[in-house]
Amino acid sequence: LANGTRPDLFTISVGITQQSFIGTDSFELDALAPQTYQLEVRGPMFQTRAISVLVEPGKTTDVGTINVQKGRTLAGTVVANGTPVPDATVYAGRQIFGNGSTNSANFGPMGQGVKQTTTDASGMFSLAGFNDGDLAITAEHPAFGRSKALRIPTDMAGQGELVLELQPFGALSGVLRQNGKPVEGVFVSCQSTTTPGAIYAVASGPDGSYRYDKLAPDTYKVSATVGMPMSGMKFYSKEVVVPSGQEVHVDLAVEPGNVEVDVLAAPRAGKMGVGVSWLVSGTITAHTANELQLKVAAAGAGASQLTIIRNGEAAKFTEVVPAVYSACVVPYPAEVHGMSAMGYMERHGDKLGAYCAPAQINGAPDHQTITVAVDIPPYIPDDQGSGAGSGSGR
Repeated sequence: LANGTRPDLFTISVGITQQSFIGTDSFELDALAPQTYQLEVRGPMFQTRAISVLVEPGKTTDVGTINVQKGRTLAGTVVANGTPVPDATVYAGRQIFGNGSTNSANFGPMGQGVKQTTTDASGMFSLAGFNDGDLAITAEHPAFGRSKALRIPTDMAGQGELVLELQPFGALSGVLRQNGKPVEGVFVSCQSTTTPGAIYAVASGPDGSYRYDKLAPDTYKVSATVGMPMSGMKFYSKEVVVPSGQEVHVDLAVEPGNVEVDVLAAPRAGKMGVGVSWLVSGTITAHTANELQLKVAAAGAGASQLTIIRNGEAAKFTEVVPAVYSACVVPYPAEVHGMSAMGYMERHGDKLGAYCAPAQINGAPDHQTITVAVDIPPYIPDDQGSGAGSGSGR
């Protein structure tokens, strides 16, 4: 830290390898394949930091001293019926990722940066070490329920005086069908329409049924989700209000269309490399990647798709249902490549530009192309301020 002290606890991630360290200021990771990595250091009391590291064959790479900053603090009180609640669990981060009953789920990198704490005897909490950018925060207690997830922008006033109000859990259930028949093993995502950073997922059962036992009272975009982030995802969505203490039943249907759509990002200057492209139901506009996430969450019912742009090639969307869409692109700086793009978006989504164009997709022809003019953003380095010192990786 800036005052020369060391954090009591930190976690080092290099590629898919990660390890936590307690009571030390040095670290070493073994058996890494030789290549360039994004080394990420995170902890409960400081901002996440990312550094580019080259690991060479048979050598130990000394990454030097990693300087971290305490960052933003979120603090306040958890209440139920106006009374402070001790022993409530508070979760906060760029993306809270849960399942049908908890605010934490193990799903790759999603939710790894979430910090959590427990309220004291007076119902108060404090969480430190957050970077700039949109955050999501929620609280829960098994006896009192869960609070509606709040979106906390960087410049929001009162971040040290938050009040999270617990309400009895709501529940959501339904049946997922494709071609009129129940489908097993399809993820159903459930996302607050006002706080994109709070998202939950469960899988449909053998009879196509899905269920969320514990949700905060809120308005959600609930979607049958087909595919994976790196290969493209399709969302067949409905909007639903989940009241406090009640269960809502909503059936979902995977109903593919028959149109293929290419979205071509056309840079005004420079060359397009990596990016993210959405084909979103309805007409939306957004100026930043974070704002685009907010608009997509609030888009409501419809069929939308997400895919990755690689090497400047057109984003390809298949099985598109004819309707009115918005084709949106978030281009990355030319220096960002491969898996590092996901972390870069998380750290700089409030600065990355988003560009949208209206798109009327008709049933014919069965292959259509949409061009979106974009500006390639300048690179924002993550490793400023590191110097020589004691960290090493092998």
